[in-house]
Amino acid sequence: MIIGLIVLIGLFLMSRVFTRTYNPVDSKHKIPLYTDDNGKELSSIKADFPAKDGGSSNKPTINASFKDATVSQTGPITSIQNEKLPTEKTEKQEKKPQIAKQYVLFISAPENQELDGSAILQAMSKQNLSFGDMDIFHYLINDSQDSLFRVANGVAPWTLVPDELANSVTPGLSVIFETPVPLEIKTALQTFITVSRQLADTLGANLLNQQQEVFTERDELLWITSAD
Repeated sequence: MIIGLIVLIGLFLMSRVFTRTYNPVDSKHKIPLYTDDNGKELSSIKADFPAKDGGSSNKPTINASFKDATVSQTGPITSIQNEKLPTEKTEKQEKKPQIAKQYVLFISAPENQELDGSAILQAMSKQNLSFGDMDIFHYLINDSQDSLFRVANGVAPWTLVPDELANSVTPGLSVIFETPVPLEIKTALQTFITVSRQLADTLGANLLNQQQEVFTERDELLWITSAD
């Protein structure tokens, strides 16, 4: 009986030592904890939080704040270290993919006239258009090699090589803008139209639409409002 009593005392002392030395933080199965605005501790084990109408919901309360955990918008809570909480609208959701489309404007010499090559080179420089790929001129963005739109000769072989252009004439130029582009579409399209119009004005030429008719303010408005 005395031996049994000694064993019980020993077990009691061992349990006290274990309680003092056991640290749950060191556990490999630590449960991420987070609290609501009232400081009440919530556990990620329970994925379904009670809804206000008494039913169940797969989403936590709107005011819940998280520690070392985040919430899936369509499923249970998942522990994720060092990750930002999802916002109602992510950047990817806000930015719509651009549809591949081509816009063309023509810069046409007045009737029975032609555009002088030397004047074209000066106008290109004035509008910050640079000679480059495909032997034509490009409007580069952000001091990079990204071409927002390009200007080609209106006649075959469509090139605008400066040395050749300086001693030649052409009936017109083609300005081509294609999406997708690395800028907001409406802003990019407005830049394309503005530069094309200024280029035509500098050359004393006509700005025509894709139907070879005068490009009007109504055409511009239609393009801008329908761009996506």
